[in-house]
Amino acid sequence: MSGKSVRYSGRSWPGTALRRSLGAVLLLCACLVAPVQAVYVQDPLDGGDAILTSFGTESADDFVLAADAEVTGVRWWGSLDFPNFFADTFNVRIYEDGGGVPNATPLAEYTGVGVTRTATALFDIVQAPVYQFDFLLPASLSLSAGTSYYLGLESTDQNGGFYWLQSADSVNDANFFRTWFGPYPNVDPWAADVQTFDLAFELLGTSSRVPEPASALLLPLGLIAARRRQRTRCRA
Repeated sequence: MSGKSVRYSGRSWPGTALRRSLGAVLLLCACLVAPVQAVYVQDPLDGGDAILTSFGTESADDFVLAADAEVTGVRWWGSLDFPNFFADTFNVRIYEDGGGVPNATPLAEYTGVGVTRTATALFDIVQAPVYQFDFLLPASLSLSAGTSYYLGLESTDQNGGFYWLQSADSVNDANFFRTWFGPYPNVDPWAADVQTFDLAFELLGTSSRVPEPASALLLPLGLIAARRRQRTRCRA
């Protein structure tokens, strides 16, 4: 065959109506695939205060999802004592509610994980540069709407402190902390921090409220079938 492409006219296969039907199917399928997006947001506050979350101290903040979600990533903001020497490793945990504080044991735990750090144009209360940190979960985590959860963070780097930035959003103006003295259960109980503000973070993922594709595809598929039957009759 030559290198020329074959061009179909509007009267030959696949036909204008069929092409339009296929296009509708493809467009509908694309719409039915839920994009990865922020499923929960507490925005960072430029010039905000920050909580030390290092050297065996874990901080946590609560959240409630508006819809069921598959969480695939966590993002947070904070400043560092020595940015050039910070190893960007954290313990990241998700907790269920334990009576107004995080539960003693985590629902999901990711220890010693590496994260991606990105510079921002923000500064904290002492004019230290604020960085964005991103962690991609190894597998999605299913969380339910209307349920109280907590995000816990703890820097494992020994070269300097990490300070979790205050959020610009006021949800309940509270965060929590506990101090570790070694492997669980050598840990203090959770307590409310005296710094009464929310912390800056996002949860990334997909909402579970995706329309069922089966019934939505019936109409365009029916158009394709009808078009094929019509062409069969014309050729008979």
